[in-house]
Amino acid sequence: MDAWTRCLERLEAEFPPEDVHTWLKPLQADQRADSLVLYAPNAFIVDQVRERYLSRIGELLTHFAGFGEVILEIGSRPRAPEPAPLVAPSTGSVPAAPVVPFNGNLDAHYTFTNFVEGRSNQLGLAAAFQAAQKPGDRAHNPLLLYGGTGLGKTHLMLAAGNAMRQANPAAKVLYLRSEQFFSAMIRALQEKTMDQFKRQFQQVDALLIDDIQ
Repeated sequence: MDAWTRCLERLEAEFPPEDVHTWLKPLQADQRADSLVLYAPNAFIVDQVRERYLSRIGELLTHFAGFGEVILEIGSRPRAPEPAPLVAPSTGSVPAAPVVPFNGNLDAHYTFTNFVEGRSNQLGLAAAFQAAQKPGDRAHNPLLLYGGTGLGKTHLMLAAGNAMRQANPAAKVLYLRSEQFFSAMIRALQEKTMDQFKRQFQQVDALLIDDIQ
């Protein structure tokens, strides 16, 4: 078992599970001869880890590995180069079919860049950002954002959807209000078209439902 895995197990015992999943689990470790490099997906997580956990990680690393130098960087752990795939002889280029944009009711004005961050919504911001960076990851799937009025829940939801579309323009991201979803379900029950109702939602890559209370 490597030093980072043992450190993470100890941190899981010392800190709340939601903190571990939000700030520590996204880190990727690269252990070197006398240091540990932790790669974070964004600067926000780097700042939080440095402020709240770095000193404790250094203590645990000294205990388990004999050294305590921890380097925080933004990015991903370097991967070993993969062998080049065999390329079949070309039989003539076939133009790719144009990608038809999916109309998912997203408002492009809502982004993480223009989100107003405060102490009351830091955790929601980090979770929504992680969900957008790694759609389908079990740590944030499903993701439920809840809180009082004006904390930015709808903004974060739409920002996550827009970030997914920016990373993958072909992604089918659908935003609905709860009453729209409920009305469609009732209509499907009345018209006995539940199979069609299910299929239309199974075909999307991300489903965003607002005001589910």
